[in-house]
This record gives sequence, structure tokens and C-alpha cells, in this order.
Amino acid sequence: MDRNGSYIAGFVCGSLFVTFIALMVAAVFLRGAVGIYNMLFTRADPSRRIPDPNFGRALLIVFICFLIYVSIHLALSLAISETPRFLIKPGHRRTAEMAANALASIIGYFVMSAVFAAMLPARYLRALLVAVFFAVILFALVMVVGSAIVVFQIVLR
Repeated sequence: MDRNGSYIAGFVCGSLFVTFIALMVAAVFLRGAVGIYNMLFTRADPSRRIPDPNFGRALLIVFICFLIYVSIHLALSLAISETPRFLIKPGHRRTAEMAANALASIIGYFVMSAVFAAMLPARYLRALLVAVFFAVILFALVMVVGSAIVVFQIVLR
């Protein structure tokens, strides 16, 4: 095997490994989001409780959401890349790509809520709340990791 082939194989294996680890972390966060929902909204009325998914079920839910999210992003990216040049002004292609990514994220959020509603046995509005808690947990993780990276960059200078 030539050197470029081994680099590509290493990149693919590493990407799959990192994706699997990220999905496992997201499954833990999904369980936490369901726990937060149950803690905040079911004290007065236990009939609103969403059953806590076990780790395997949470991993399956997150994996399905990941596949749908990637499909939406790929479809919109392909639509933007194949748009004729005369429809997008010169210099605005990057803006159109960013708008497509924002639209895909919004669509992905509502689709994720639908998957949560279908697989967590919950009503859609309750699944929307679980998705909000899930997003807040992910945002908090990104802020903590981003802050740590900034601090380490400042310290290492």
C-alpha cells in the first residue's frame, strides 16, 4: 500500500472512532436531558414522566438523529453547490452556504424532536423540551471545552 492510502485509511478509522465516542457522549447527554425534564416537570403530575432510556436505546436514538442530520446537511449543501451561478450573486456563495447550514440546523432540531417523540414514548411538545435540554447540555460542553482550549493557548504562549 502506498503512503497516501495509509494516511487515508488512518483518517477514516480515526474519524469513525471519534464519531462513535461523540455518539456515546451524546447518548449520555440524552439520558441527562430526559432526567432534567423528569426532575423539573413531573413532580406535580407523574403521568407526564418520560421513561428514562437505557444506554443502548439512547445510543440508537442519537445515531438515528445523527444520520438524519447528516442527510439534511448533505442535501442542502448539494443544493447550494449545484445552484446555477446566475441565481447567487458573485461573492455571496459563502453566505448562501451559511444560510443553508442554519436552515439545516433548524430543520434538524425539529426532526430530532420528532425522533425523540417517537422513540422515547413522549408527546411532541415534551420531546421539544427534552431537545432543548439536550441542546443546552451540548452548548455547555462546547463552552467548557472551548474555554479550556483558550486558557491552554494563553498559558502555553
